Amino acid sequence: MMPRFFFAVPFVSLIIYVSAMADLRNAREIKMDQDNNQHLFTVLCADHCRSDCVTYITPLNACYSAHQLFPDSDSWSEYDILDKIESEGGTSSFFLRYFFSSTNGTCQGNATDYFDLPLAECVGPFGPPRPWGNFSLTEKSKEFAEA
Repeated sequence: MMPRFFFAVPFVSLIIYVSAMADLRNAREIKMDQDNNQHLFTVLCADHCRSDCVTYITPLNACYSAHQLFPDSDSWSEYDILDKIESEGGTSSFFLRYFFSSTNGTCQGNATDYFDLPLAECVGPFGPPRPWGNFSLTEKSKEFAEA
């Protein structure tokens, strides 16, 4: 009679292999995004994307703390964010914004919430002080936005 744990060893190896492949795939996605230098250009406004607007440029496919990137802005929460572009047939029409309970730019743990947000459309309301926003892709990095 075979011991019961005989099949557990290959199964554990398979889990480790699949997990490592997922990490590698995620690393490739982030590297590809950094090579392309694509970022999310955000315009937040007080009145349906028409007045009292401010702009931000944030990374794609990489965790960030908007509170740390823009410490003088009251438009962002303290929680970590991960934005991922979703594309259909090679064109991007919306992105997923994930929120995490971590506050240091690490996106630790599972996402606590997420939203599907369209690109190139005024959407909202989010919350004060600028509840309306418009999102688009840009090749420029954060340093260019602050210049």
